[in-house]
Amino acid sequence: MSTIRGQRVGFGATYGLEPFDPARLADDARRAEALGYDLFCLSDHLNTSHPTLET
Repeated sequence: MSTIRGQRVGFGATYGLEPFDPARLADDARRAEALGYDLFCLSDHLNTSHPTLET
């Protein structure tokens, strides 16, 4: 956490699953950690421009 004008401030990154590339996801998470990000989020909501229906 950082402090700006006496207030605690955290920085993070959010990663979506489209397009999903596991190697890039891992690289981005490592990069965020190396940069000192406080949070790395991975969305669990699938959003796409090509909806599908599974039955």
